[in-house]
Amino acid sequence: MADERRIRYLTELDSSLPMPLERRAEVIEEINAHLDDAVAAHLERGGSPEHAEDRAQNRLGSPRDLAADLARPEQSAWRLLAAVGAGVRTGIGHWVYGFLLGTLVLLLAVYLLAAVVQLSGRLLETEWQFQFTDEGWNTLITAGAIAMGLYFAGRAMPDAVSIASRHLVTEVRPRVVVVGTAAAAGLLVLVLDVPQNLASVVGITLAPAAFVLGAYRPDLLPDRVRRSYLAIIGAAVLLPTLGLLTLGEGSGGSIETADGALPDRGLAIVGPWWVDPMTGEGPPLWSIALGDQSGDGRGYEWELNGDAALDGLRGLRVEAWHSDARANRQLDPRYDQPFAVAPIERDGRTLSASLDTTSTPGVNAWELIVTGVGSDGTRYVVDAGTILSSTFTGSVWDWVVVVVDR
Repeated sequence: MADERRIRYLTELDSSLPMPLERRAEVIEEINAHLDDAVAAHLERGGSPEHAEDRAQNRLGSPRDLAADLARPEQSAWRLLAAVGAGVRTGIGHWVYGFLLGTLVLLLAVYLLAAVVQLSGRLLETEWQFQFTDEGWNTLITAGAIAMGLYFAGRAMPDAVSIASRHLVTEVRPRVVVVGTAAAAGLLVLVLDVPQNLASVVGITLAPAAFVLGAYRPDLLPDRVRRSYLAIIGAAVLLPTLGLLTLGEGSGGSIETADGALPDRGLAIVGPWWVDPMTGEGPPLWSIALGDQSGDGRGYEWELNGDAALDGLRGLRVEAWHSDARANRQLDPRYDQPFAVAPIERDGRTLSASLDTTSTPGVNAWELIVTGVGSDGTRYVVDAGTILSSTFTGSVWDWVVVVVDR
């Protein structure tokens, strides 16, 4: 009975000591020897082993108080500075491990879900599909991996700071949590510039809470996952997934009316089609070229089929209109205005414009439309039919500011 109490006491002391492993072993050995001497002295006076053990431990105090007393002489200002570096170094290392692990797990889960949905749609002859409507969903997956990394960092950093500073982990944990969570929230919410949608904004905002969870609930996940286990899990999930995706592949097609013509796409909300008064035909634009994204947006170019194709038009501009993702090549009837507009410059037969479509939240598919004002003051549709997609790009704070100001 006395031996069991000794083991419990020394085990709790060992877990409380803010010291490296080797130094803890030395201290535990010294305390154990001290308890042996105290018990022996008490037994010489005729006491029982249980009573002798109780008296010896009571004189030393609780394991936590004893650990604080033993560590106090080794505390110093330079150890506090070293503790900051140790905490950051440990946190980065564990974050990288958790981030890579989270990325692997989440990607495998997404692939498997996509395969199941695709195969179910094929077998049940439904139109079920699994696809991301914008790049914000990729950011959500990344936010999950970041949260996994923060969990592992939050679990390791308090211990690292405690050992380096020689302060009890219960003393340093609240400070580490406050500083670590604030730093993570600042970087993720204010600095991280990525494609965003509502789901990614929520995911990134909540990700720093994983640091708190790791610090106070470190036992939720295992410390390390063996590489062999990861390889087995990856093969067990990825190989069937690729097979399901192959079986679930199908072919799509455009929606046509009974006479083979494309249905009305709702362009009437933009304006009537332009017809050249001289030729009675519309001015066809062809060979559209998409340029790289710049600070002013993405560049677009068109080539005119004939120099006189735009005679009678002024105020040429390119407009971005919401497209209804549920309908094939159909403008979204909920919007009666374009969400982005830019003027068009003409150089001979070449038209060019730079249009920013990544500053408007909630945009998925949209249609690129060229318009111009005729002599009667009506804005006409000159070219349409180019369906593109874009996602708001910026920090969470940028997204919130734009949404609030709308």
